[in-house]
Amino acid sequence: MEKYICPVCGYHGLAENPGPDPKYWGSHEICPSCGWQFGYNNPNGLLQYRALWVEAGANWFIPEKQPRDWRLASQLANIGLTVQDVLQPAKAA
Repeated sequence: MEKYICPVCGYHGLAENPGPDPKYWGSHEICPSCGWQFGYNNPNGLLQYRALWVEAGANWFIPEKQPRDWRLASQLANIGLTVQDVLQPAKAA
C-alpha cells in the first residue's frame, strides 16, 4: 500500500494522496501528526497553521501514531523545509 506525504508537516504515512493543488485537497483524511484535515481546513491558512503547530511543540494529533525515533527536522525535510523555514514567516507576520 502506497503512503503519501502530508504537505503541511511532511508526515509520510497518509493513506490518500492530497494532490498537488491545495484548492482540491478533499480526502477528508486527518494527518495523525499535525492534525490538518484535508477538505476541511482552509489551505490559505496552511503556513500559519504549520508555524503554530511547530511553535506549540509539534505535538502529534494522534500521539500513539508517533514513531519512537521521530524527529521534526527529518519530517519537515520531506517537504523541503527546516524548522527555521517554518518559523521565519511567523516572526515576520
